[in-house]
This record gives sequence, structure tokens and C-alpha cells, in this order.
Amino acid sequence: MNKISINNLMISRSILAISMLITILFSNTHALFPDYHISRLKNSAFGIEKINIFLYFDNVQIPFYICTTVLIIVIFGILPAITSILHFVITFSMYNTMLVSEGGDQINMILTLLIIPFCLNNIKLNGYKLSFISNNLFLKLNLLFIKIQMSIIYLQACIEKIYQKEWNNGTAMYYWFNDSLFGANIFFKTIFGFLFENNFSLFIITWSVIFLEFFLSLSIFMKQKNRYIFFCISFLFHFLIFLIHGLGTFFISMTAGLILVYFNNTISFKENIENIKTLINFKTLKNDLYRENKF
Repeated sequence: MNKISINNLMISRSILAISMLITILFSNTHALFPDYHISRLKNSAFGIEKINIFLYFDNVQIPFYICTTVLIIVIFGILPAITSILHFVITFSMYNTMLVSEGGDQINMILTLLIIPFCLNNIKLNGYKLSFISNNLFLKLNLLFIKIQMSIIYLQACIEKIYQKEWNNGTAMYYWFNDSLFGANIFFKTIFGFLFENNFSLFIITWSVIFLEFFLSLSIFMKQKNRYIFFCISFLFHFLIFLIHGLGTFFISMTAGLILVYFNNTISFKENIENIKTLINFKTLKNDLYRENKF
């Protein structure tokens, strides 16, 4: 029985940590975690909400340094069996305390939680030193649950768009592209703006997003070769969202999720990258097609 490559999981959790680290380092701490908002949370905290470390300090700089330190340790893969739990506490605390958060922060928190069982099986001082862990039933089901979770995210996004008037009539991307806050900058408007002024191209672009999200939701049913293809497409899709709408940490968090879903989890990260390179090598693809036709 094939074992699970811990290498892919370690890289994914490091990427998730990078996303949160960028958020906390490049934001105004008091604007991101305002005192009045924390005070309100302290008064209403209940159940699991009480693990939020921001609720136990009057000075917001203390949890700031705790979060920063833990995230840096996670990035370097130190003691994953211990830091995986701390990592979830940090992402949970940040997501539930930030005055303004986005979908990438929520996905980050969920994936950080779901990766914990794999990290508990990695007792190395340097988590990257362990190549594989046992492929027992619990871990297999946990990995499947991660893939289902990502599929649901795309399916929900697809369905919600279909029932919104602007997406249904093919005009939604015009509003997003020209939005005053999240819209494209002058550079992209100058080069690609005409595509969003033409009704035909606008309709194609808008509905292409819906169809792409639908097919991405079917990833768990795909063969590995097709998963690699959709990894490249979805990576490019989220990168374009980053370039046009400026959602950098969302792109980083989604990339971590894509690695967990679309990569072959029985081989290393490096081997997966090599497989993708081979797949998009048109010369190799041409030779494969020639051999298939010859025989």
C-alpha cells in the first residue's frame, strides 16, 4: 500500500503560514485588530471562541509577536507535531479577531485544522526530514475530506453565482473589473479594458469563471493527469485574481489548497512538479501522440 507523502503537506502548511504572516506583518496592527473590536469579543466569547489568544492580553502587540513567532516556526517546519496545533490556534485567533477578513483567511483556518492529524504523525524536529507517513484509513479519510472541502468551496461559489442576476446575464465581471476598491488598476484597464466593454467577450469571460469553478469542484473524480492540468489552470486563475483584484493572500492560501487537492499525495512535491513540467512540455506531448498513432 502506498504511503502518504508528508512533503506535500508540509509545503502546503508552510504556504498557509506565509499567507497569514504577510497579512499580520504588512497591515496596521491596531487597524487590523482594533481595541474596541477585541473588547466586544471578550464580552461575547463562548465555547471554542475562548481559544482566541487576542482575548487574553490588553496590549495587542503581545499576541502580534506570538502569532509572528509561531508562523515563522511553522514556515521552517520545526516540530510539526506540536506547532500544528499552535498554528491552528493562531489562524483561528487571527481570522476571528481581524476586523476585516476575506475568504482566503477562512480557507487558511480550515486547512490548518485539517492538516493537524498528518503533522501529529511527524515527530521529527525538522518536519521536512520525514518523507512519508503511514497510509492508514483515518489519514486517507482525512485527506479525502480535505479534497471534498475544496470541491465544496468551488461548487458553492459556482452555484451562488448562477443565482445572482449579474452573473446570470453575463455582466458581473464588468462590475468587478471596474470596482473602485477591488477593481483592476489603470495598467490592466488600459490593456484589457476593451474586453469588458464588449457584450460578447464580457459574457464569455463571466460565464467562463462559472464553468471553471464547476469543473474545479469535480477534481476528486478526475484522473491524476487531468488534476495536473486543472492545477495549472486554477493556479493561473487565482494568480489573475491577485494581479487584477489585489487579493494576494487569497491567492497564496488557495495555492496551498490546490497542492493538497491536485497533487499526487503518494509522491514528493518535487516529483509532482516534474510531472507537471513533463505534461506541459509540448515536445514530449507531441512524441506521445506520435507513438499512440504509430501503434
